[in-house]
Amino acid sequence: MKFSLAFFFSSLWGLSCGWSVELVEKQSQVKGLLVRSLEIGEQTGSSSQMNATWVPGGEDAGGMRVKFNQDTGDMMTGALREVVKYLRIRHDGWPQGGTVEIGFQEKWIEKDGPSAAVACGLLLQALLTGEEIDAGFSITGDMNATGMILPVGGVSAKIEGAAEGDCQIVGIPQENRIDVSDLLLTQGAAPLWEIQIMEFENFEQAWDIARAERSEGTRQALATFAEIQRVLQKHQNPDLLRNPHVQSRLKEVCQALPQHLSARLLLLHGLGRTPDQLSLSGSLNRLSIIHNELAKAIDDDAVQIGGGLQEDGVADSLSDLRRIRPSLDRRLSDYADSVVDLGQLYHRHRRELDGVRAYSRIQQAILEINQAADLAHREWDKILNDRALMKELE
Repeated sequence: MKFSLAFFFSSLWGLSCGWSVELVEKQSQVKGLLVRSLEIGEQTGSSSQMNATWVPGGEDAGGMRVKFNQDTGDMMTGALREVVKYLRIRHDGWPQGGTVEIGFQEKWIEKDGPSAAVACGLLLQALLTGEEIDAGFSITGDMNATGMILPVGGVSAKIEGAAEGDCQIVGIPQENRIDVSDLLLTQGAAPLWEIQIMEFENFEQAWDIARAERSEGTRQALATFAEIQRVLQKHQNPDLLRNPHVQSRLKEVCQALPQHLSARLLLLHGLGRTPDQLSLSGSLNRLSIIHNELAKAIDDDAVQIGGGLQEDGVADSLSDLRRIRPSLDRRLSDYADSVVDLGQLYHRHRRELDGVRAYSRIQQAILEINQAADLAHREWDKILNDRALMKELE
């Protein structure tokens, strides 16, 4: 038998690089969450089926390659590199040869940002272990090479998108828990019983919940919350959260799964201990959406003879703003007051101008509204130029 020195050294190199690790599966799937901005500044979220597929071919000194099968931005590509670093350390090695291609269901939509990082990690972990991911599980979150899960934007919209996409469980970064608390304040308890919202600090926590084969304690806790869900969804009555039996069951879920954010916040809501203040980001987001709605109505020449205010939806936005006004971050009071004043002035002139033909009166009304709009924009600019506030939002 001839002894190949090249084979000897390549084998030695493979062992030193941890190439003893092998893929157990060639394909895996998980639901990631996407978000896009609407014209008025609001965001809409959706779940996207993500797939990882191993493609054979080629030896690489760095081992198996991992890439997206479509164009992505630098942030998303950089986040994927961090995920691979973490998994190489976690498994003390990396498979040799071939490429894993990661793709999204929506192939032709531009994608960037780091929020698919944890989903990519779960896809690769499933290939390396052979364990299946629960088809009803969805997740969003950035991740670094230590396995820590980092906050991302658009969480409220992503949760709504997950619920509409027939997901039963959604995972978010622990640092985004305030977004869910904001959701409770602005939209009530219903979004929290529509889907089981979990918060994760690290990849290990996310993997434990994402797997189809979970521990008995975890399965039982999720099933208990599902029973509560069915009752709340049937009656659509948040007063049921005050029921001692419901509270007792929610406590069971919280004890078994401390990361179950839906259970914890619903329990607090039933006990009358719901947070009464929106976060700075939640306050600013809600205010800016309402402000943009008003600005769009004005830019579209909504102030004109005839036409009903209810048709353009501004009255509903003003009602919403008045409802949440006490909950807004107090540092935004001047901005909030200017938006309220603009809306009220707009409302009054729309009503007074209905059927009026006098050109001078119409022009005076438009002038007053434009002045109020300018004041609101100046207050918005003050916030953007406040370094302390902007630093807090980072």
